[in-house]
Amino acid sequence: MNEPRIMLSWLAGSTMHGLRDENSDVDTRMIQYDDMESLLLQKKTDISHDAEHDISIIPFKIFIGLLLKGAPNMLEGLLAQDECLLAHDDIADSLRAHSDRFMMYGTIMSLLGMARSNIRLMSRPQNDDMAKTAKMQCETIRELRVAKNLADDGIFLIRTDTDELMEIKHGKFIRNGMISSSWSSFVSHELAITIDSSERSSIRRNADEETHAWCRTMLMEANARTLGID
Repeated sequence: MNEPRIMLSWLAGSTMHGLRDENSDVDTRMIQYDDMESLLLQKKTDISHDAEHDISIIPFKIFIGLLLKGAPNMLEGLLAQDECLLAHDDIADSLRAHSDRFMMYGTIMSLLGMARSNIRLMSRPQNDDMAKTAKMQCETIRELRVAKNLADDGIFLIRTDTDELMEIKHGKFIRNGMISSSWSSFVSHELAITIDSSERSSIRRNADEETHAWCRTMLMEANARTLGID
């Protein structure tokens, strides 16, 4: 049986976002076509993670489904800078050339949801890992600002306000081993203006039927290539 083929692979996380420092891991995401055995036996495939090498492996079909929902972590792969792009084929190039098809209201809501989840986590009794908390603060503000920019201008930013975000990551809102009092008002303001932008945004609510049909065609083409069908 043939080995699974890679459609797209990129460096994600802090490397992609311009927030890498000496403590950062190297996060890699890899989009993989189903292999011949999986297709012939109709095996169900799912997202997997290689913890040793910090690689997330996402089957192509799942990747397409997540894109059609506007998933920001998958959309980043279509927008990866050249220095973060590890592998891509012609199908990946076609998707990357039309990444705007997948920028939608669901993307904004996903980013808001992740930010709110982080805010709730940080409101719980604190532990001693303030470096992890500062990193979460940084990620929360990044998510909110990406969401606001998408809502306001229809542009999904891979990197935004990196100098300020790096200051947050390195403890701007940590004092004496605790979250500083200024954090609450700062993040509340960022959340409020992002919600306001999201409610006023004219961005498309869902992927249109043409995009769904285009993605179905790509799925069929990818499977045909794996099976050796012209």
